[in-house]
Amino acid sequence: MGAIMGLLSFAFLLAYFLVGLSFLHAQYRELMVTQLHQLSAQNPDPQAQQMLQWFATPDGLIAFTVFALFSFLLICLAVGSGSGAMAIALRKNRDRF
Repeated sequence: MGAIMGLLSFAFLLAYFLVGLSFLHAQYRELMVTQLHQLSAQNPDPQAQQMLQWFATPDGLIAFTVFALFSFLLICLAVGSGSGAMAIALRKNRDRF
């Protein structure tokens, strides 16, 4: 039950993100590219700078966004599963009394 709630939470988050992205695509791209360039300038490692510069390209930005959404999916599933397991554990303790 908790995992289903995690999936539903992610589905609503994804819908909200996609609707917002459809209206604010240019602003999203500009903000992300600016942030990635700032991170690249602050990092002394040349390989990290190269990776961050790739994330600023259109293909890299799509990959970064998909990775971020996948991370949110995992977080939603973990929190949902954990809260579902906790709810079941607390319910079992209540039935004993």
